[in-house]
Amino acid sequence: MTIDELPVAWRLSPEDVQAGWRALWWTVGPAGELAVMLVQRRYLSRDKYPRGWIGWRAETPFDGELVIASGHGQRRIPVEGIDMRPSHLALLPGSRFLLASGRTHRDPEGTWWKNAVVYSPEGLPEGGPPP
Repeated sequence: MTIDELPVAWRLSPEDVQAGWRALWWTVGPAGELAVMLVQRRYLSRDKYPRGWIGWRAETPFDGELVIASGHGQRRIPVEGIDMRPSHLALLPGSRFLLASGRTHRDPEGTWWKNAVVYSPEGLPEGGPPP
């Protein structure tokens, strides 16, 4: 079997591409559902290193849209005001999800910046005030 013969689980629609959406992070949940975080191109910039899709990064704060695709269709969850640069997406119990960065930094006062946020099924940050 060649790569062209493999079934397609999900694809960014031509309408989404035309509207400026880009798929940046994805994961598979325990029930086999695919979750993809989309970000508008206007929020993205390119790093000099590395090359390829991984070179895109979102300038904070930015908005996104989580697409969850399963055998039952897909649903889209808007996520507003993301104020970190995530590199990981995970589905959690209760239809919640996690965005996390592999790094964190300190502010000028020495306090560590947050590098992970758990979101409700509605796309709102949990456990504190919105970002």
